[in-house]
Parts: sequence; C-alpha cells; structure tokens
Amino acid sequence: MTDLLQSLSKIKGRWMVGGSGIDVVPAEIRASLAAVEQPELALLAIASQADQVAFRAAPAGALAPFPSLPKLDLPPLPDACRVLFRRFFTLHKLSDAQKSQLLHFMALRGFTTHPADFMPDRFDDLPACYAPWDNWHERDRELAADTLSEQTWDDFLPAERGHALAALRLKAPKDALQLVEAKADSLPADQRLKCVAALAAGLSKSDSTYLEKLYHKDRSSKVQALAGALLARLGGILDETENAAELADFHELAKKGLINRKTIVKVRKLKTGAQQARRTELFETVSVPGFAAALGLTAETLVSSWNFGNDRADYEFSCQVARTGSEAAINVLTDRIVSEVSARAGLLQPLLDRLPVADRWRHLPEILRQATDSLDGVLFCAEGNFGCLDGETLVAAPAVKTLLKSVKSEANDDGKSVDPTGRQHMLFQLGLIADQHAAQILIQLFLEAGKSRTDASLLMLQFNAALTPGDPL
Repeated sequence: MTDLLQSLSKIKGRWMVGGSGIDVVPAEIRASLAAVEQPELALLAIASQADQVAFRAAPAGALAPFPSLPKLDLPPLPDACRVLFRRFFTLHKLSDAQKSQLLHFMALRGFTTHPADFMPDRFDDLPACYAPWDNWHERDRELAADTLSEQTWDDFLPAERGHALAALRLKAPKDALQLVEAKADSLPADQRLKCVAALAAGLSKSDSTYLEKLYHKDRSSKVQALAGALLARLGGILDETENAAELADFHELAKKGLINRKTIVKVRKLKTGAQQARRTELFETVSVPGFAAALGLTAETLVSSWNFGNDRADYEFSCQVARTGSEAAINVLTDRIVSEVSARAGLLQPLLDRLPVADRWRHLPEILRQATDSLDGVLFCAEGNFGCLDGETLVAAPAVKTLLKSVKSEANDDGKSVDPTGRQHMLFQLGLIADQHAAQILIQLFLEAGKSRTDASLLMLQFNAALTPGDPL
C-alpha cells in the first residue's frame, strides 16, 4: 500500500509539471498500459479510482444494509404528471403550508409524490399515507405493528402514532383516553401536547378527570393551556374570574330592535394601543364560559348576542370561541358568520378546525359567493374536499370574475396596479379546489383572457387538469 501511495505521488508530480506519468509507474503497471491505445488516459483512470477504492477507510464495525424506503398505500404520480409536478416545484417557491395542501390534493386524487421528485422533511400536517416515511430508516421492520396499544406504543414512530391515535379516538374514544393516560406522561412536551390534542375529537365529560389533572399538574404550560381549553369546551369555568371581569369591562350590553328588543354584546371604543393589546391578551387566556359568566350571560347567549362590526375584536372573539367554545357555540357562530352581511368570511378561519369536513363543505357556496378578491376562506372550507368543486360554481364566483378581469386588463396593457403575486396565489388556490373538468374550463377561460399557455401561474390548474383521479384512501 505504501509503494502504491509513493507511485501515485510521483505520477501526480509529473502531471503537475506537464510531464508524462508513464515513466514513473511500476513495471507491472507499465506493461499493462503498453497494450492500451491511450496509456496516459488509462493511467488517469487508475489513479482516480485508487483514491476512491484502495484507500477507502475500513468500517469501524460490522456493516448492516440500509433499509429500503417503505412503499406507501397510494401509488406515485403517473410519469406524465411527474413532469408537471417537477416543473411546478422548480418554478414556484411554495411555503410549507402550500406543500401540505398540494400533497393533500394529490392524496384525494389517489396519488403520492415520487421520492425522487420531492421528499418531505416534516410529516405532522401531511396525509396519513405518508406516515411510513417518517424516520423510516430508524424503524425495526420485525417489530412493526398494525394496531396501536400499550404493548405496541413504542413500535410506532411519532407521526404514525399520531395518525393511529386519532383513528382510535374516532373509533373507540375510551380506549384512546386510557392509552393517552398510560403513555403520554413519558413523552416529551411537544409529543405529549399532540397526544392530548387528539382528545378534542369526541370530547365528553368522561375526559374531565384526566384533563383536570393535566390542567393543574402537567409540567408543560402549553399542555396545561390545552387541557384548560378542552375543559372550557365542556362548560368548565377555570381560575379566571379577575381576567374575565376585566375582559367584560371592555364590552357592554345594549338593546337592539324597535319591536323585538334583543340584547347584544358591543365592544367599547378604546382610546389607546395599550388597551387594545390588553384586550387581545385577555381574549387569548379567558374562556368563553368565563367571559359569559362575567357578563351575566350563558355561553350560548354570548355567542348569539355578539355584535359584529369591530374587525379586530370580531376576529379575537372568533378565536376565543374556536379555542374554548362548545360544539353548539361553534355551530351558532359559524351560521351567523355565513349568514350575516356584517360578518367577514375571514372570521371562519379560526373555527374551521372545529367543524367536520361535511359542515365546511356545506358552507362553501355562501363563502364563495361573498369572496371578491381572496379565496382564503373558500380554501379553508374546501379542506378535505380538494379537487371537488364543479366548474359552473367556480365560473360564477365573484373572485374568479375579478381575476379574469385583471388578466384581461393586463393583456390590454392597462393593468398597471395588478398584483402578480396575489394573482398567482389565487390561481394556485383555484387549482387546489377545482375538479378536473373545472380546471380544464378555467384554463381555457384564462387563455381566452390573454394568458399564455406556458405561463407558470397556470401550472397548478394544468396539473389538476392532467391528473385523472385514481383510488384515494
């Protein structure tokens, strides 16, 4: 080995001064090179490979084969769509939220990403079908389990365990509660928080004892806050009397209507930014039952009596109801936001995580009718039903008409104030919510309005139009 190193050093030295390395190679190598048409080139190949092969460090221990990437339950994209997918990812800088939305859209169509095209680095917000890829190289295949239980708890990796726990909570709520009680305490705070959050589905009085224990004794303030919020959804009034009274002081009860007099909860006008900041802080910590009690109302009456009109306070109240309101309160506030002109559709955003997919879809037509320059609220309602909205509904939407008008205006060289980033964002959203036929219709409309077929902003619609539904989970 030492002789080889010395020979390579002499060869490289001759090359560095512009000479030939043939003259300094060992005799046996020179004899082999004599039969080659270009001996100097062959010597270069030998010298290059020697560094990579002959002098590679020996492993410290026994080598084990690296495990293969697990096969997912859904197939990867067809080859033709992979080309569009790669081009889309190359030309658009997607946020983590947009990547998650795109993968959810694909899963609903029956496909997953090919790992050579895109390999996710975070799995918390992805469809459940991607869970096997989370830390897959750490998985012991022989210990892999199909059913989550106390005995198999440690066989599941965190993301996969989270999906399994959520499914168990829907199927057998008491079993899921017992499992969380037995295992959550040994987890790090972030994983414990996710386990406790799984109890929000199917929340009932039987969960109260465990939640009260967490609220008073858990090591993490975030877990304590979540336990308190879940208790409030069950009607509990926490240790918040003073803060609730202070929040109530920022509001007043008034009467509305000439004949059928109705009590409403109005926001008082504030004089300083410090007062607004304090009110925001109180909305984030006080529960709906506590706030209602401080006003002398029931929680249901508070929600039905809230007077819309102050954008900031309306949004903060919506967040408070989403965090600590009962299911009945969520339904009442959602119906009011959808039906009342004075309520902005954006107020729905905090509530959507509490609404079943079917209820979100039921409210979508009205939200789409209200939307004029943004599809954010529509996208929130469409989660769980990406790629399902028909063309007739979309073409009649005010936001789509506004978008087509802006494209035509730009094509006629008079669209000086057009926001290309905002427009591209809306086209991405349309590509997420439209069904395949609707995507084809929208592409044609935008081409007629002046878009080029090669315009990168149409890629999501083109991807949608090309992706024929497979067999979704």
